[in-house]
Amino acid sequence: MGIRPAAHAVVAAGFTWFAVVLLTDAVLSPAATGWVWLGIGTRPVYSMSVNGELPKTFQRINRHGTPIVARALPLPSAVAGWLAGHAGPGAAAGRLGQRVRRHAEAVQTSRTRRCCR
Repeated sequence: MGIRPAAHAVVAAGFTWFAVVLLTDAVLSPAATGWVWLGIGTRPVYSMSVNGELPKTFQRINRHGTPIVARALPLPSAVAGWLAGHAGPGAAAGRLGQRVRRHAEAVQTSRTRRCCR
């Protein structure tokens, strides 16, 4: 799986730092989506508790009106899904840096070959 076309074009233009921004966004955007789904997953748990399908404990809310105990049920599945996607932000950042560096070296090598023919 190679570097994305937009990042390739940016690196070829000499803006390697912007390629890092693009690829970092590619890692962070799915994480933000996971946080949204974690919040959405709380509502069905709370509703099932109100309907009597789950214990009343899941109906407890905090001072802001958030069903805080109901959030405990979707959290393990969200964490498991996140871990299945990648080993963590540190590992993802390390892979990201390696990919950008390898690609920048490949672009530089191809420029050198074209220049010196």
